[in-house]
Amino acid sequence: MFTGFLMHIFKTTKGDITGSYFFACLCCVHLNCTRSLRHGGATDCGGKNIATSITVGNNGRGAFKTIQAAIDSTKSYNNQWVQINIDAGTYLEKVHIPIEKPCIILKGAGSEGTIIQSNDRQIEETNITYFGPHLYGTNWNPTFSSSPTYVIVLGITIKVLLRHCPLSPPGYITAQARGSENDKSGFIFRQGSVVGNNGNVKLGTAYGPYSRVIFYGTYFSSVVTPERWDPWENRGQESKMTYAAVECTGPGNNSLPRDPLEKNITASQLEGEGEFSLSSFINSDGWLSNLPISIP
Repeated sequence: MFTGFLMHIFKTTKGDITGSYFFACLCCVHLNCTRSLRHGGATDCGGKNIATSITVGNNGRGAFKTIQAAIDSTKSYNNQWVQINIDAGTYLEKVHIPIEKPCIILKGAGSEGTIIQSNDRQIEETNITYFGPHLYGTNWNPTFSSSPTYVIVLGITIKVLLRHCPLSPPGYITAQARGSENDKSGFIFRQGSVVGNNGNVKLGTAYGPYSRVIFYGTYFSSVVTPERWDPWENRGQESKMTYAAVECTGPGNNSLPRDPLEKNITASQLEGEGEFSLSSFINSDGWLSNLPISIP
């Protein structure tokens, strides 16, 4: 069971990353989104102004009982911020923000009290188009997915429970896609933990030859396999990928030899003015200071 995963920073820069996913074939996936950001260069969504506020409450107090219904109600190709305030509670649904619904803020009442949870049954082996053969699961759809630029998610825990989950083959935390060497997108996970009491998981599978995922200061339990990354159908192009686990801890981080797909990225590249730091990779154009809400 994969019981804890804290997404401290999730960010893409200057461009949509449709086709990049969080995915796991495990008994439980738990994403605690205290800071979850997605950003692109299409529009500024009205800067610091929130044009519309919507309340979701599964107790009947909000305008909508489900998060997906609130998202669906927003104007397509909107260019002004819409804040969806989600009351505390467990929302049994899968949430998808489609490409035509940018400029959305999903704000929960706190990651301990606002939970999005799906329940998928895993019974037999299937051939899944996006991830190749011999993965187990009814489908690959994640509990939460987002395609457009300019989406902010915070104060929400995202969880998926998979029943009858086999111990192998491993699941995947991410499947990130970059279109080219010049594509500035990627996933950076800072701190948090990957823990569980059975099963096994890889940190990512390459959804394209330029896939880029970095874990920084994350705790890995023994559910993380020694071979932490999978090139999928991009074998022979591993040199183009950027995978790293920097200053991570735990029994899942101590397996030797190191996965050959991992790049030698240092903490200095993730701090200060480093290539993958908050100031350079996340906020190079100062967009964080032009948001209508503060990011904790």
